[in-house]
Amino acid sequence: MARQPQRKHTLRNSPHAEMVELPLPRGLSQSTEPSKDKILATASSPAFNLEAYMRSLGGPNAPSTFSAEYLNTHTRRFDETTRLIGSAKRGKRALEIGATDYFQLALGKTFGFDEVWGTIFSEHVEHKFYGRDVAAAGHSIRSTTVSLDIERELFPVTADYFDLILYCEVLEHMDIDPMFALCEFNRILPVGGQLVVTTPNCCSARNTWKILQGYRPHFFM
Repeated sequence: MARQPQRKHTLRNSPHAEMVELPLPRGLSQSTEPSKDKILATASSPAFNLEAYMRSLGGPNAPSTFSAEYLNTHTRRFDETTRLIGSAKRGKRALEIGATDYFQLALGKTFGFDEVWGTIFSEHVEHKFYGRDVAAAGHSIRSTTVSLDIERELFPVTADYFDLILYCEVLEHMDIDPMFALCEFNRILPVGGQLVVTTPNCCSARNTWKILQGYRPHFFM
């Protein structure tokens, strides 16, 4: 049985309304989850897909070496996140916290969102709010990019603005408390909106070994 929305936490001295726990997305329930074949067909559409993007990393207009190495390490995670997006219902506007070229393009080209937004963290005033051209694998989109501290600053949009938010591999980097960002996501997502959250498993055997060796568990090696 799907969980019903429940009133949750509030932030002291915050302009946010009460935090609401959204019901589980229907796309993630066992009875309605798309088949693996359907997911692969969606993610492998002629418009844009992860395989084409990975091939583009070796071309003359390839992203930085860091991007290529990072993607090679995280290909499985990117594939799984793509599957989760494919399970979500479609909407008009999508936001990615910590913008990546792949997901910015996938949201616009593969999954058909009319508006694609992404956040960065920059000290340059010209990066506060601007349009950015994202291009790879023969495809391009115009993304709206916002530079802000999601632990302290509000998003410059009205309530219920986005239909989907990607919050992938960011939660573990919060220095203070993720509740401010989560409350803000609750404000800018409508009832029934989709929030995709992924974070490394600190309790895995591999990460436990890293801790014992003196490394941070989120340090990839």
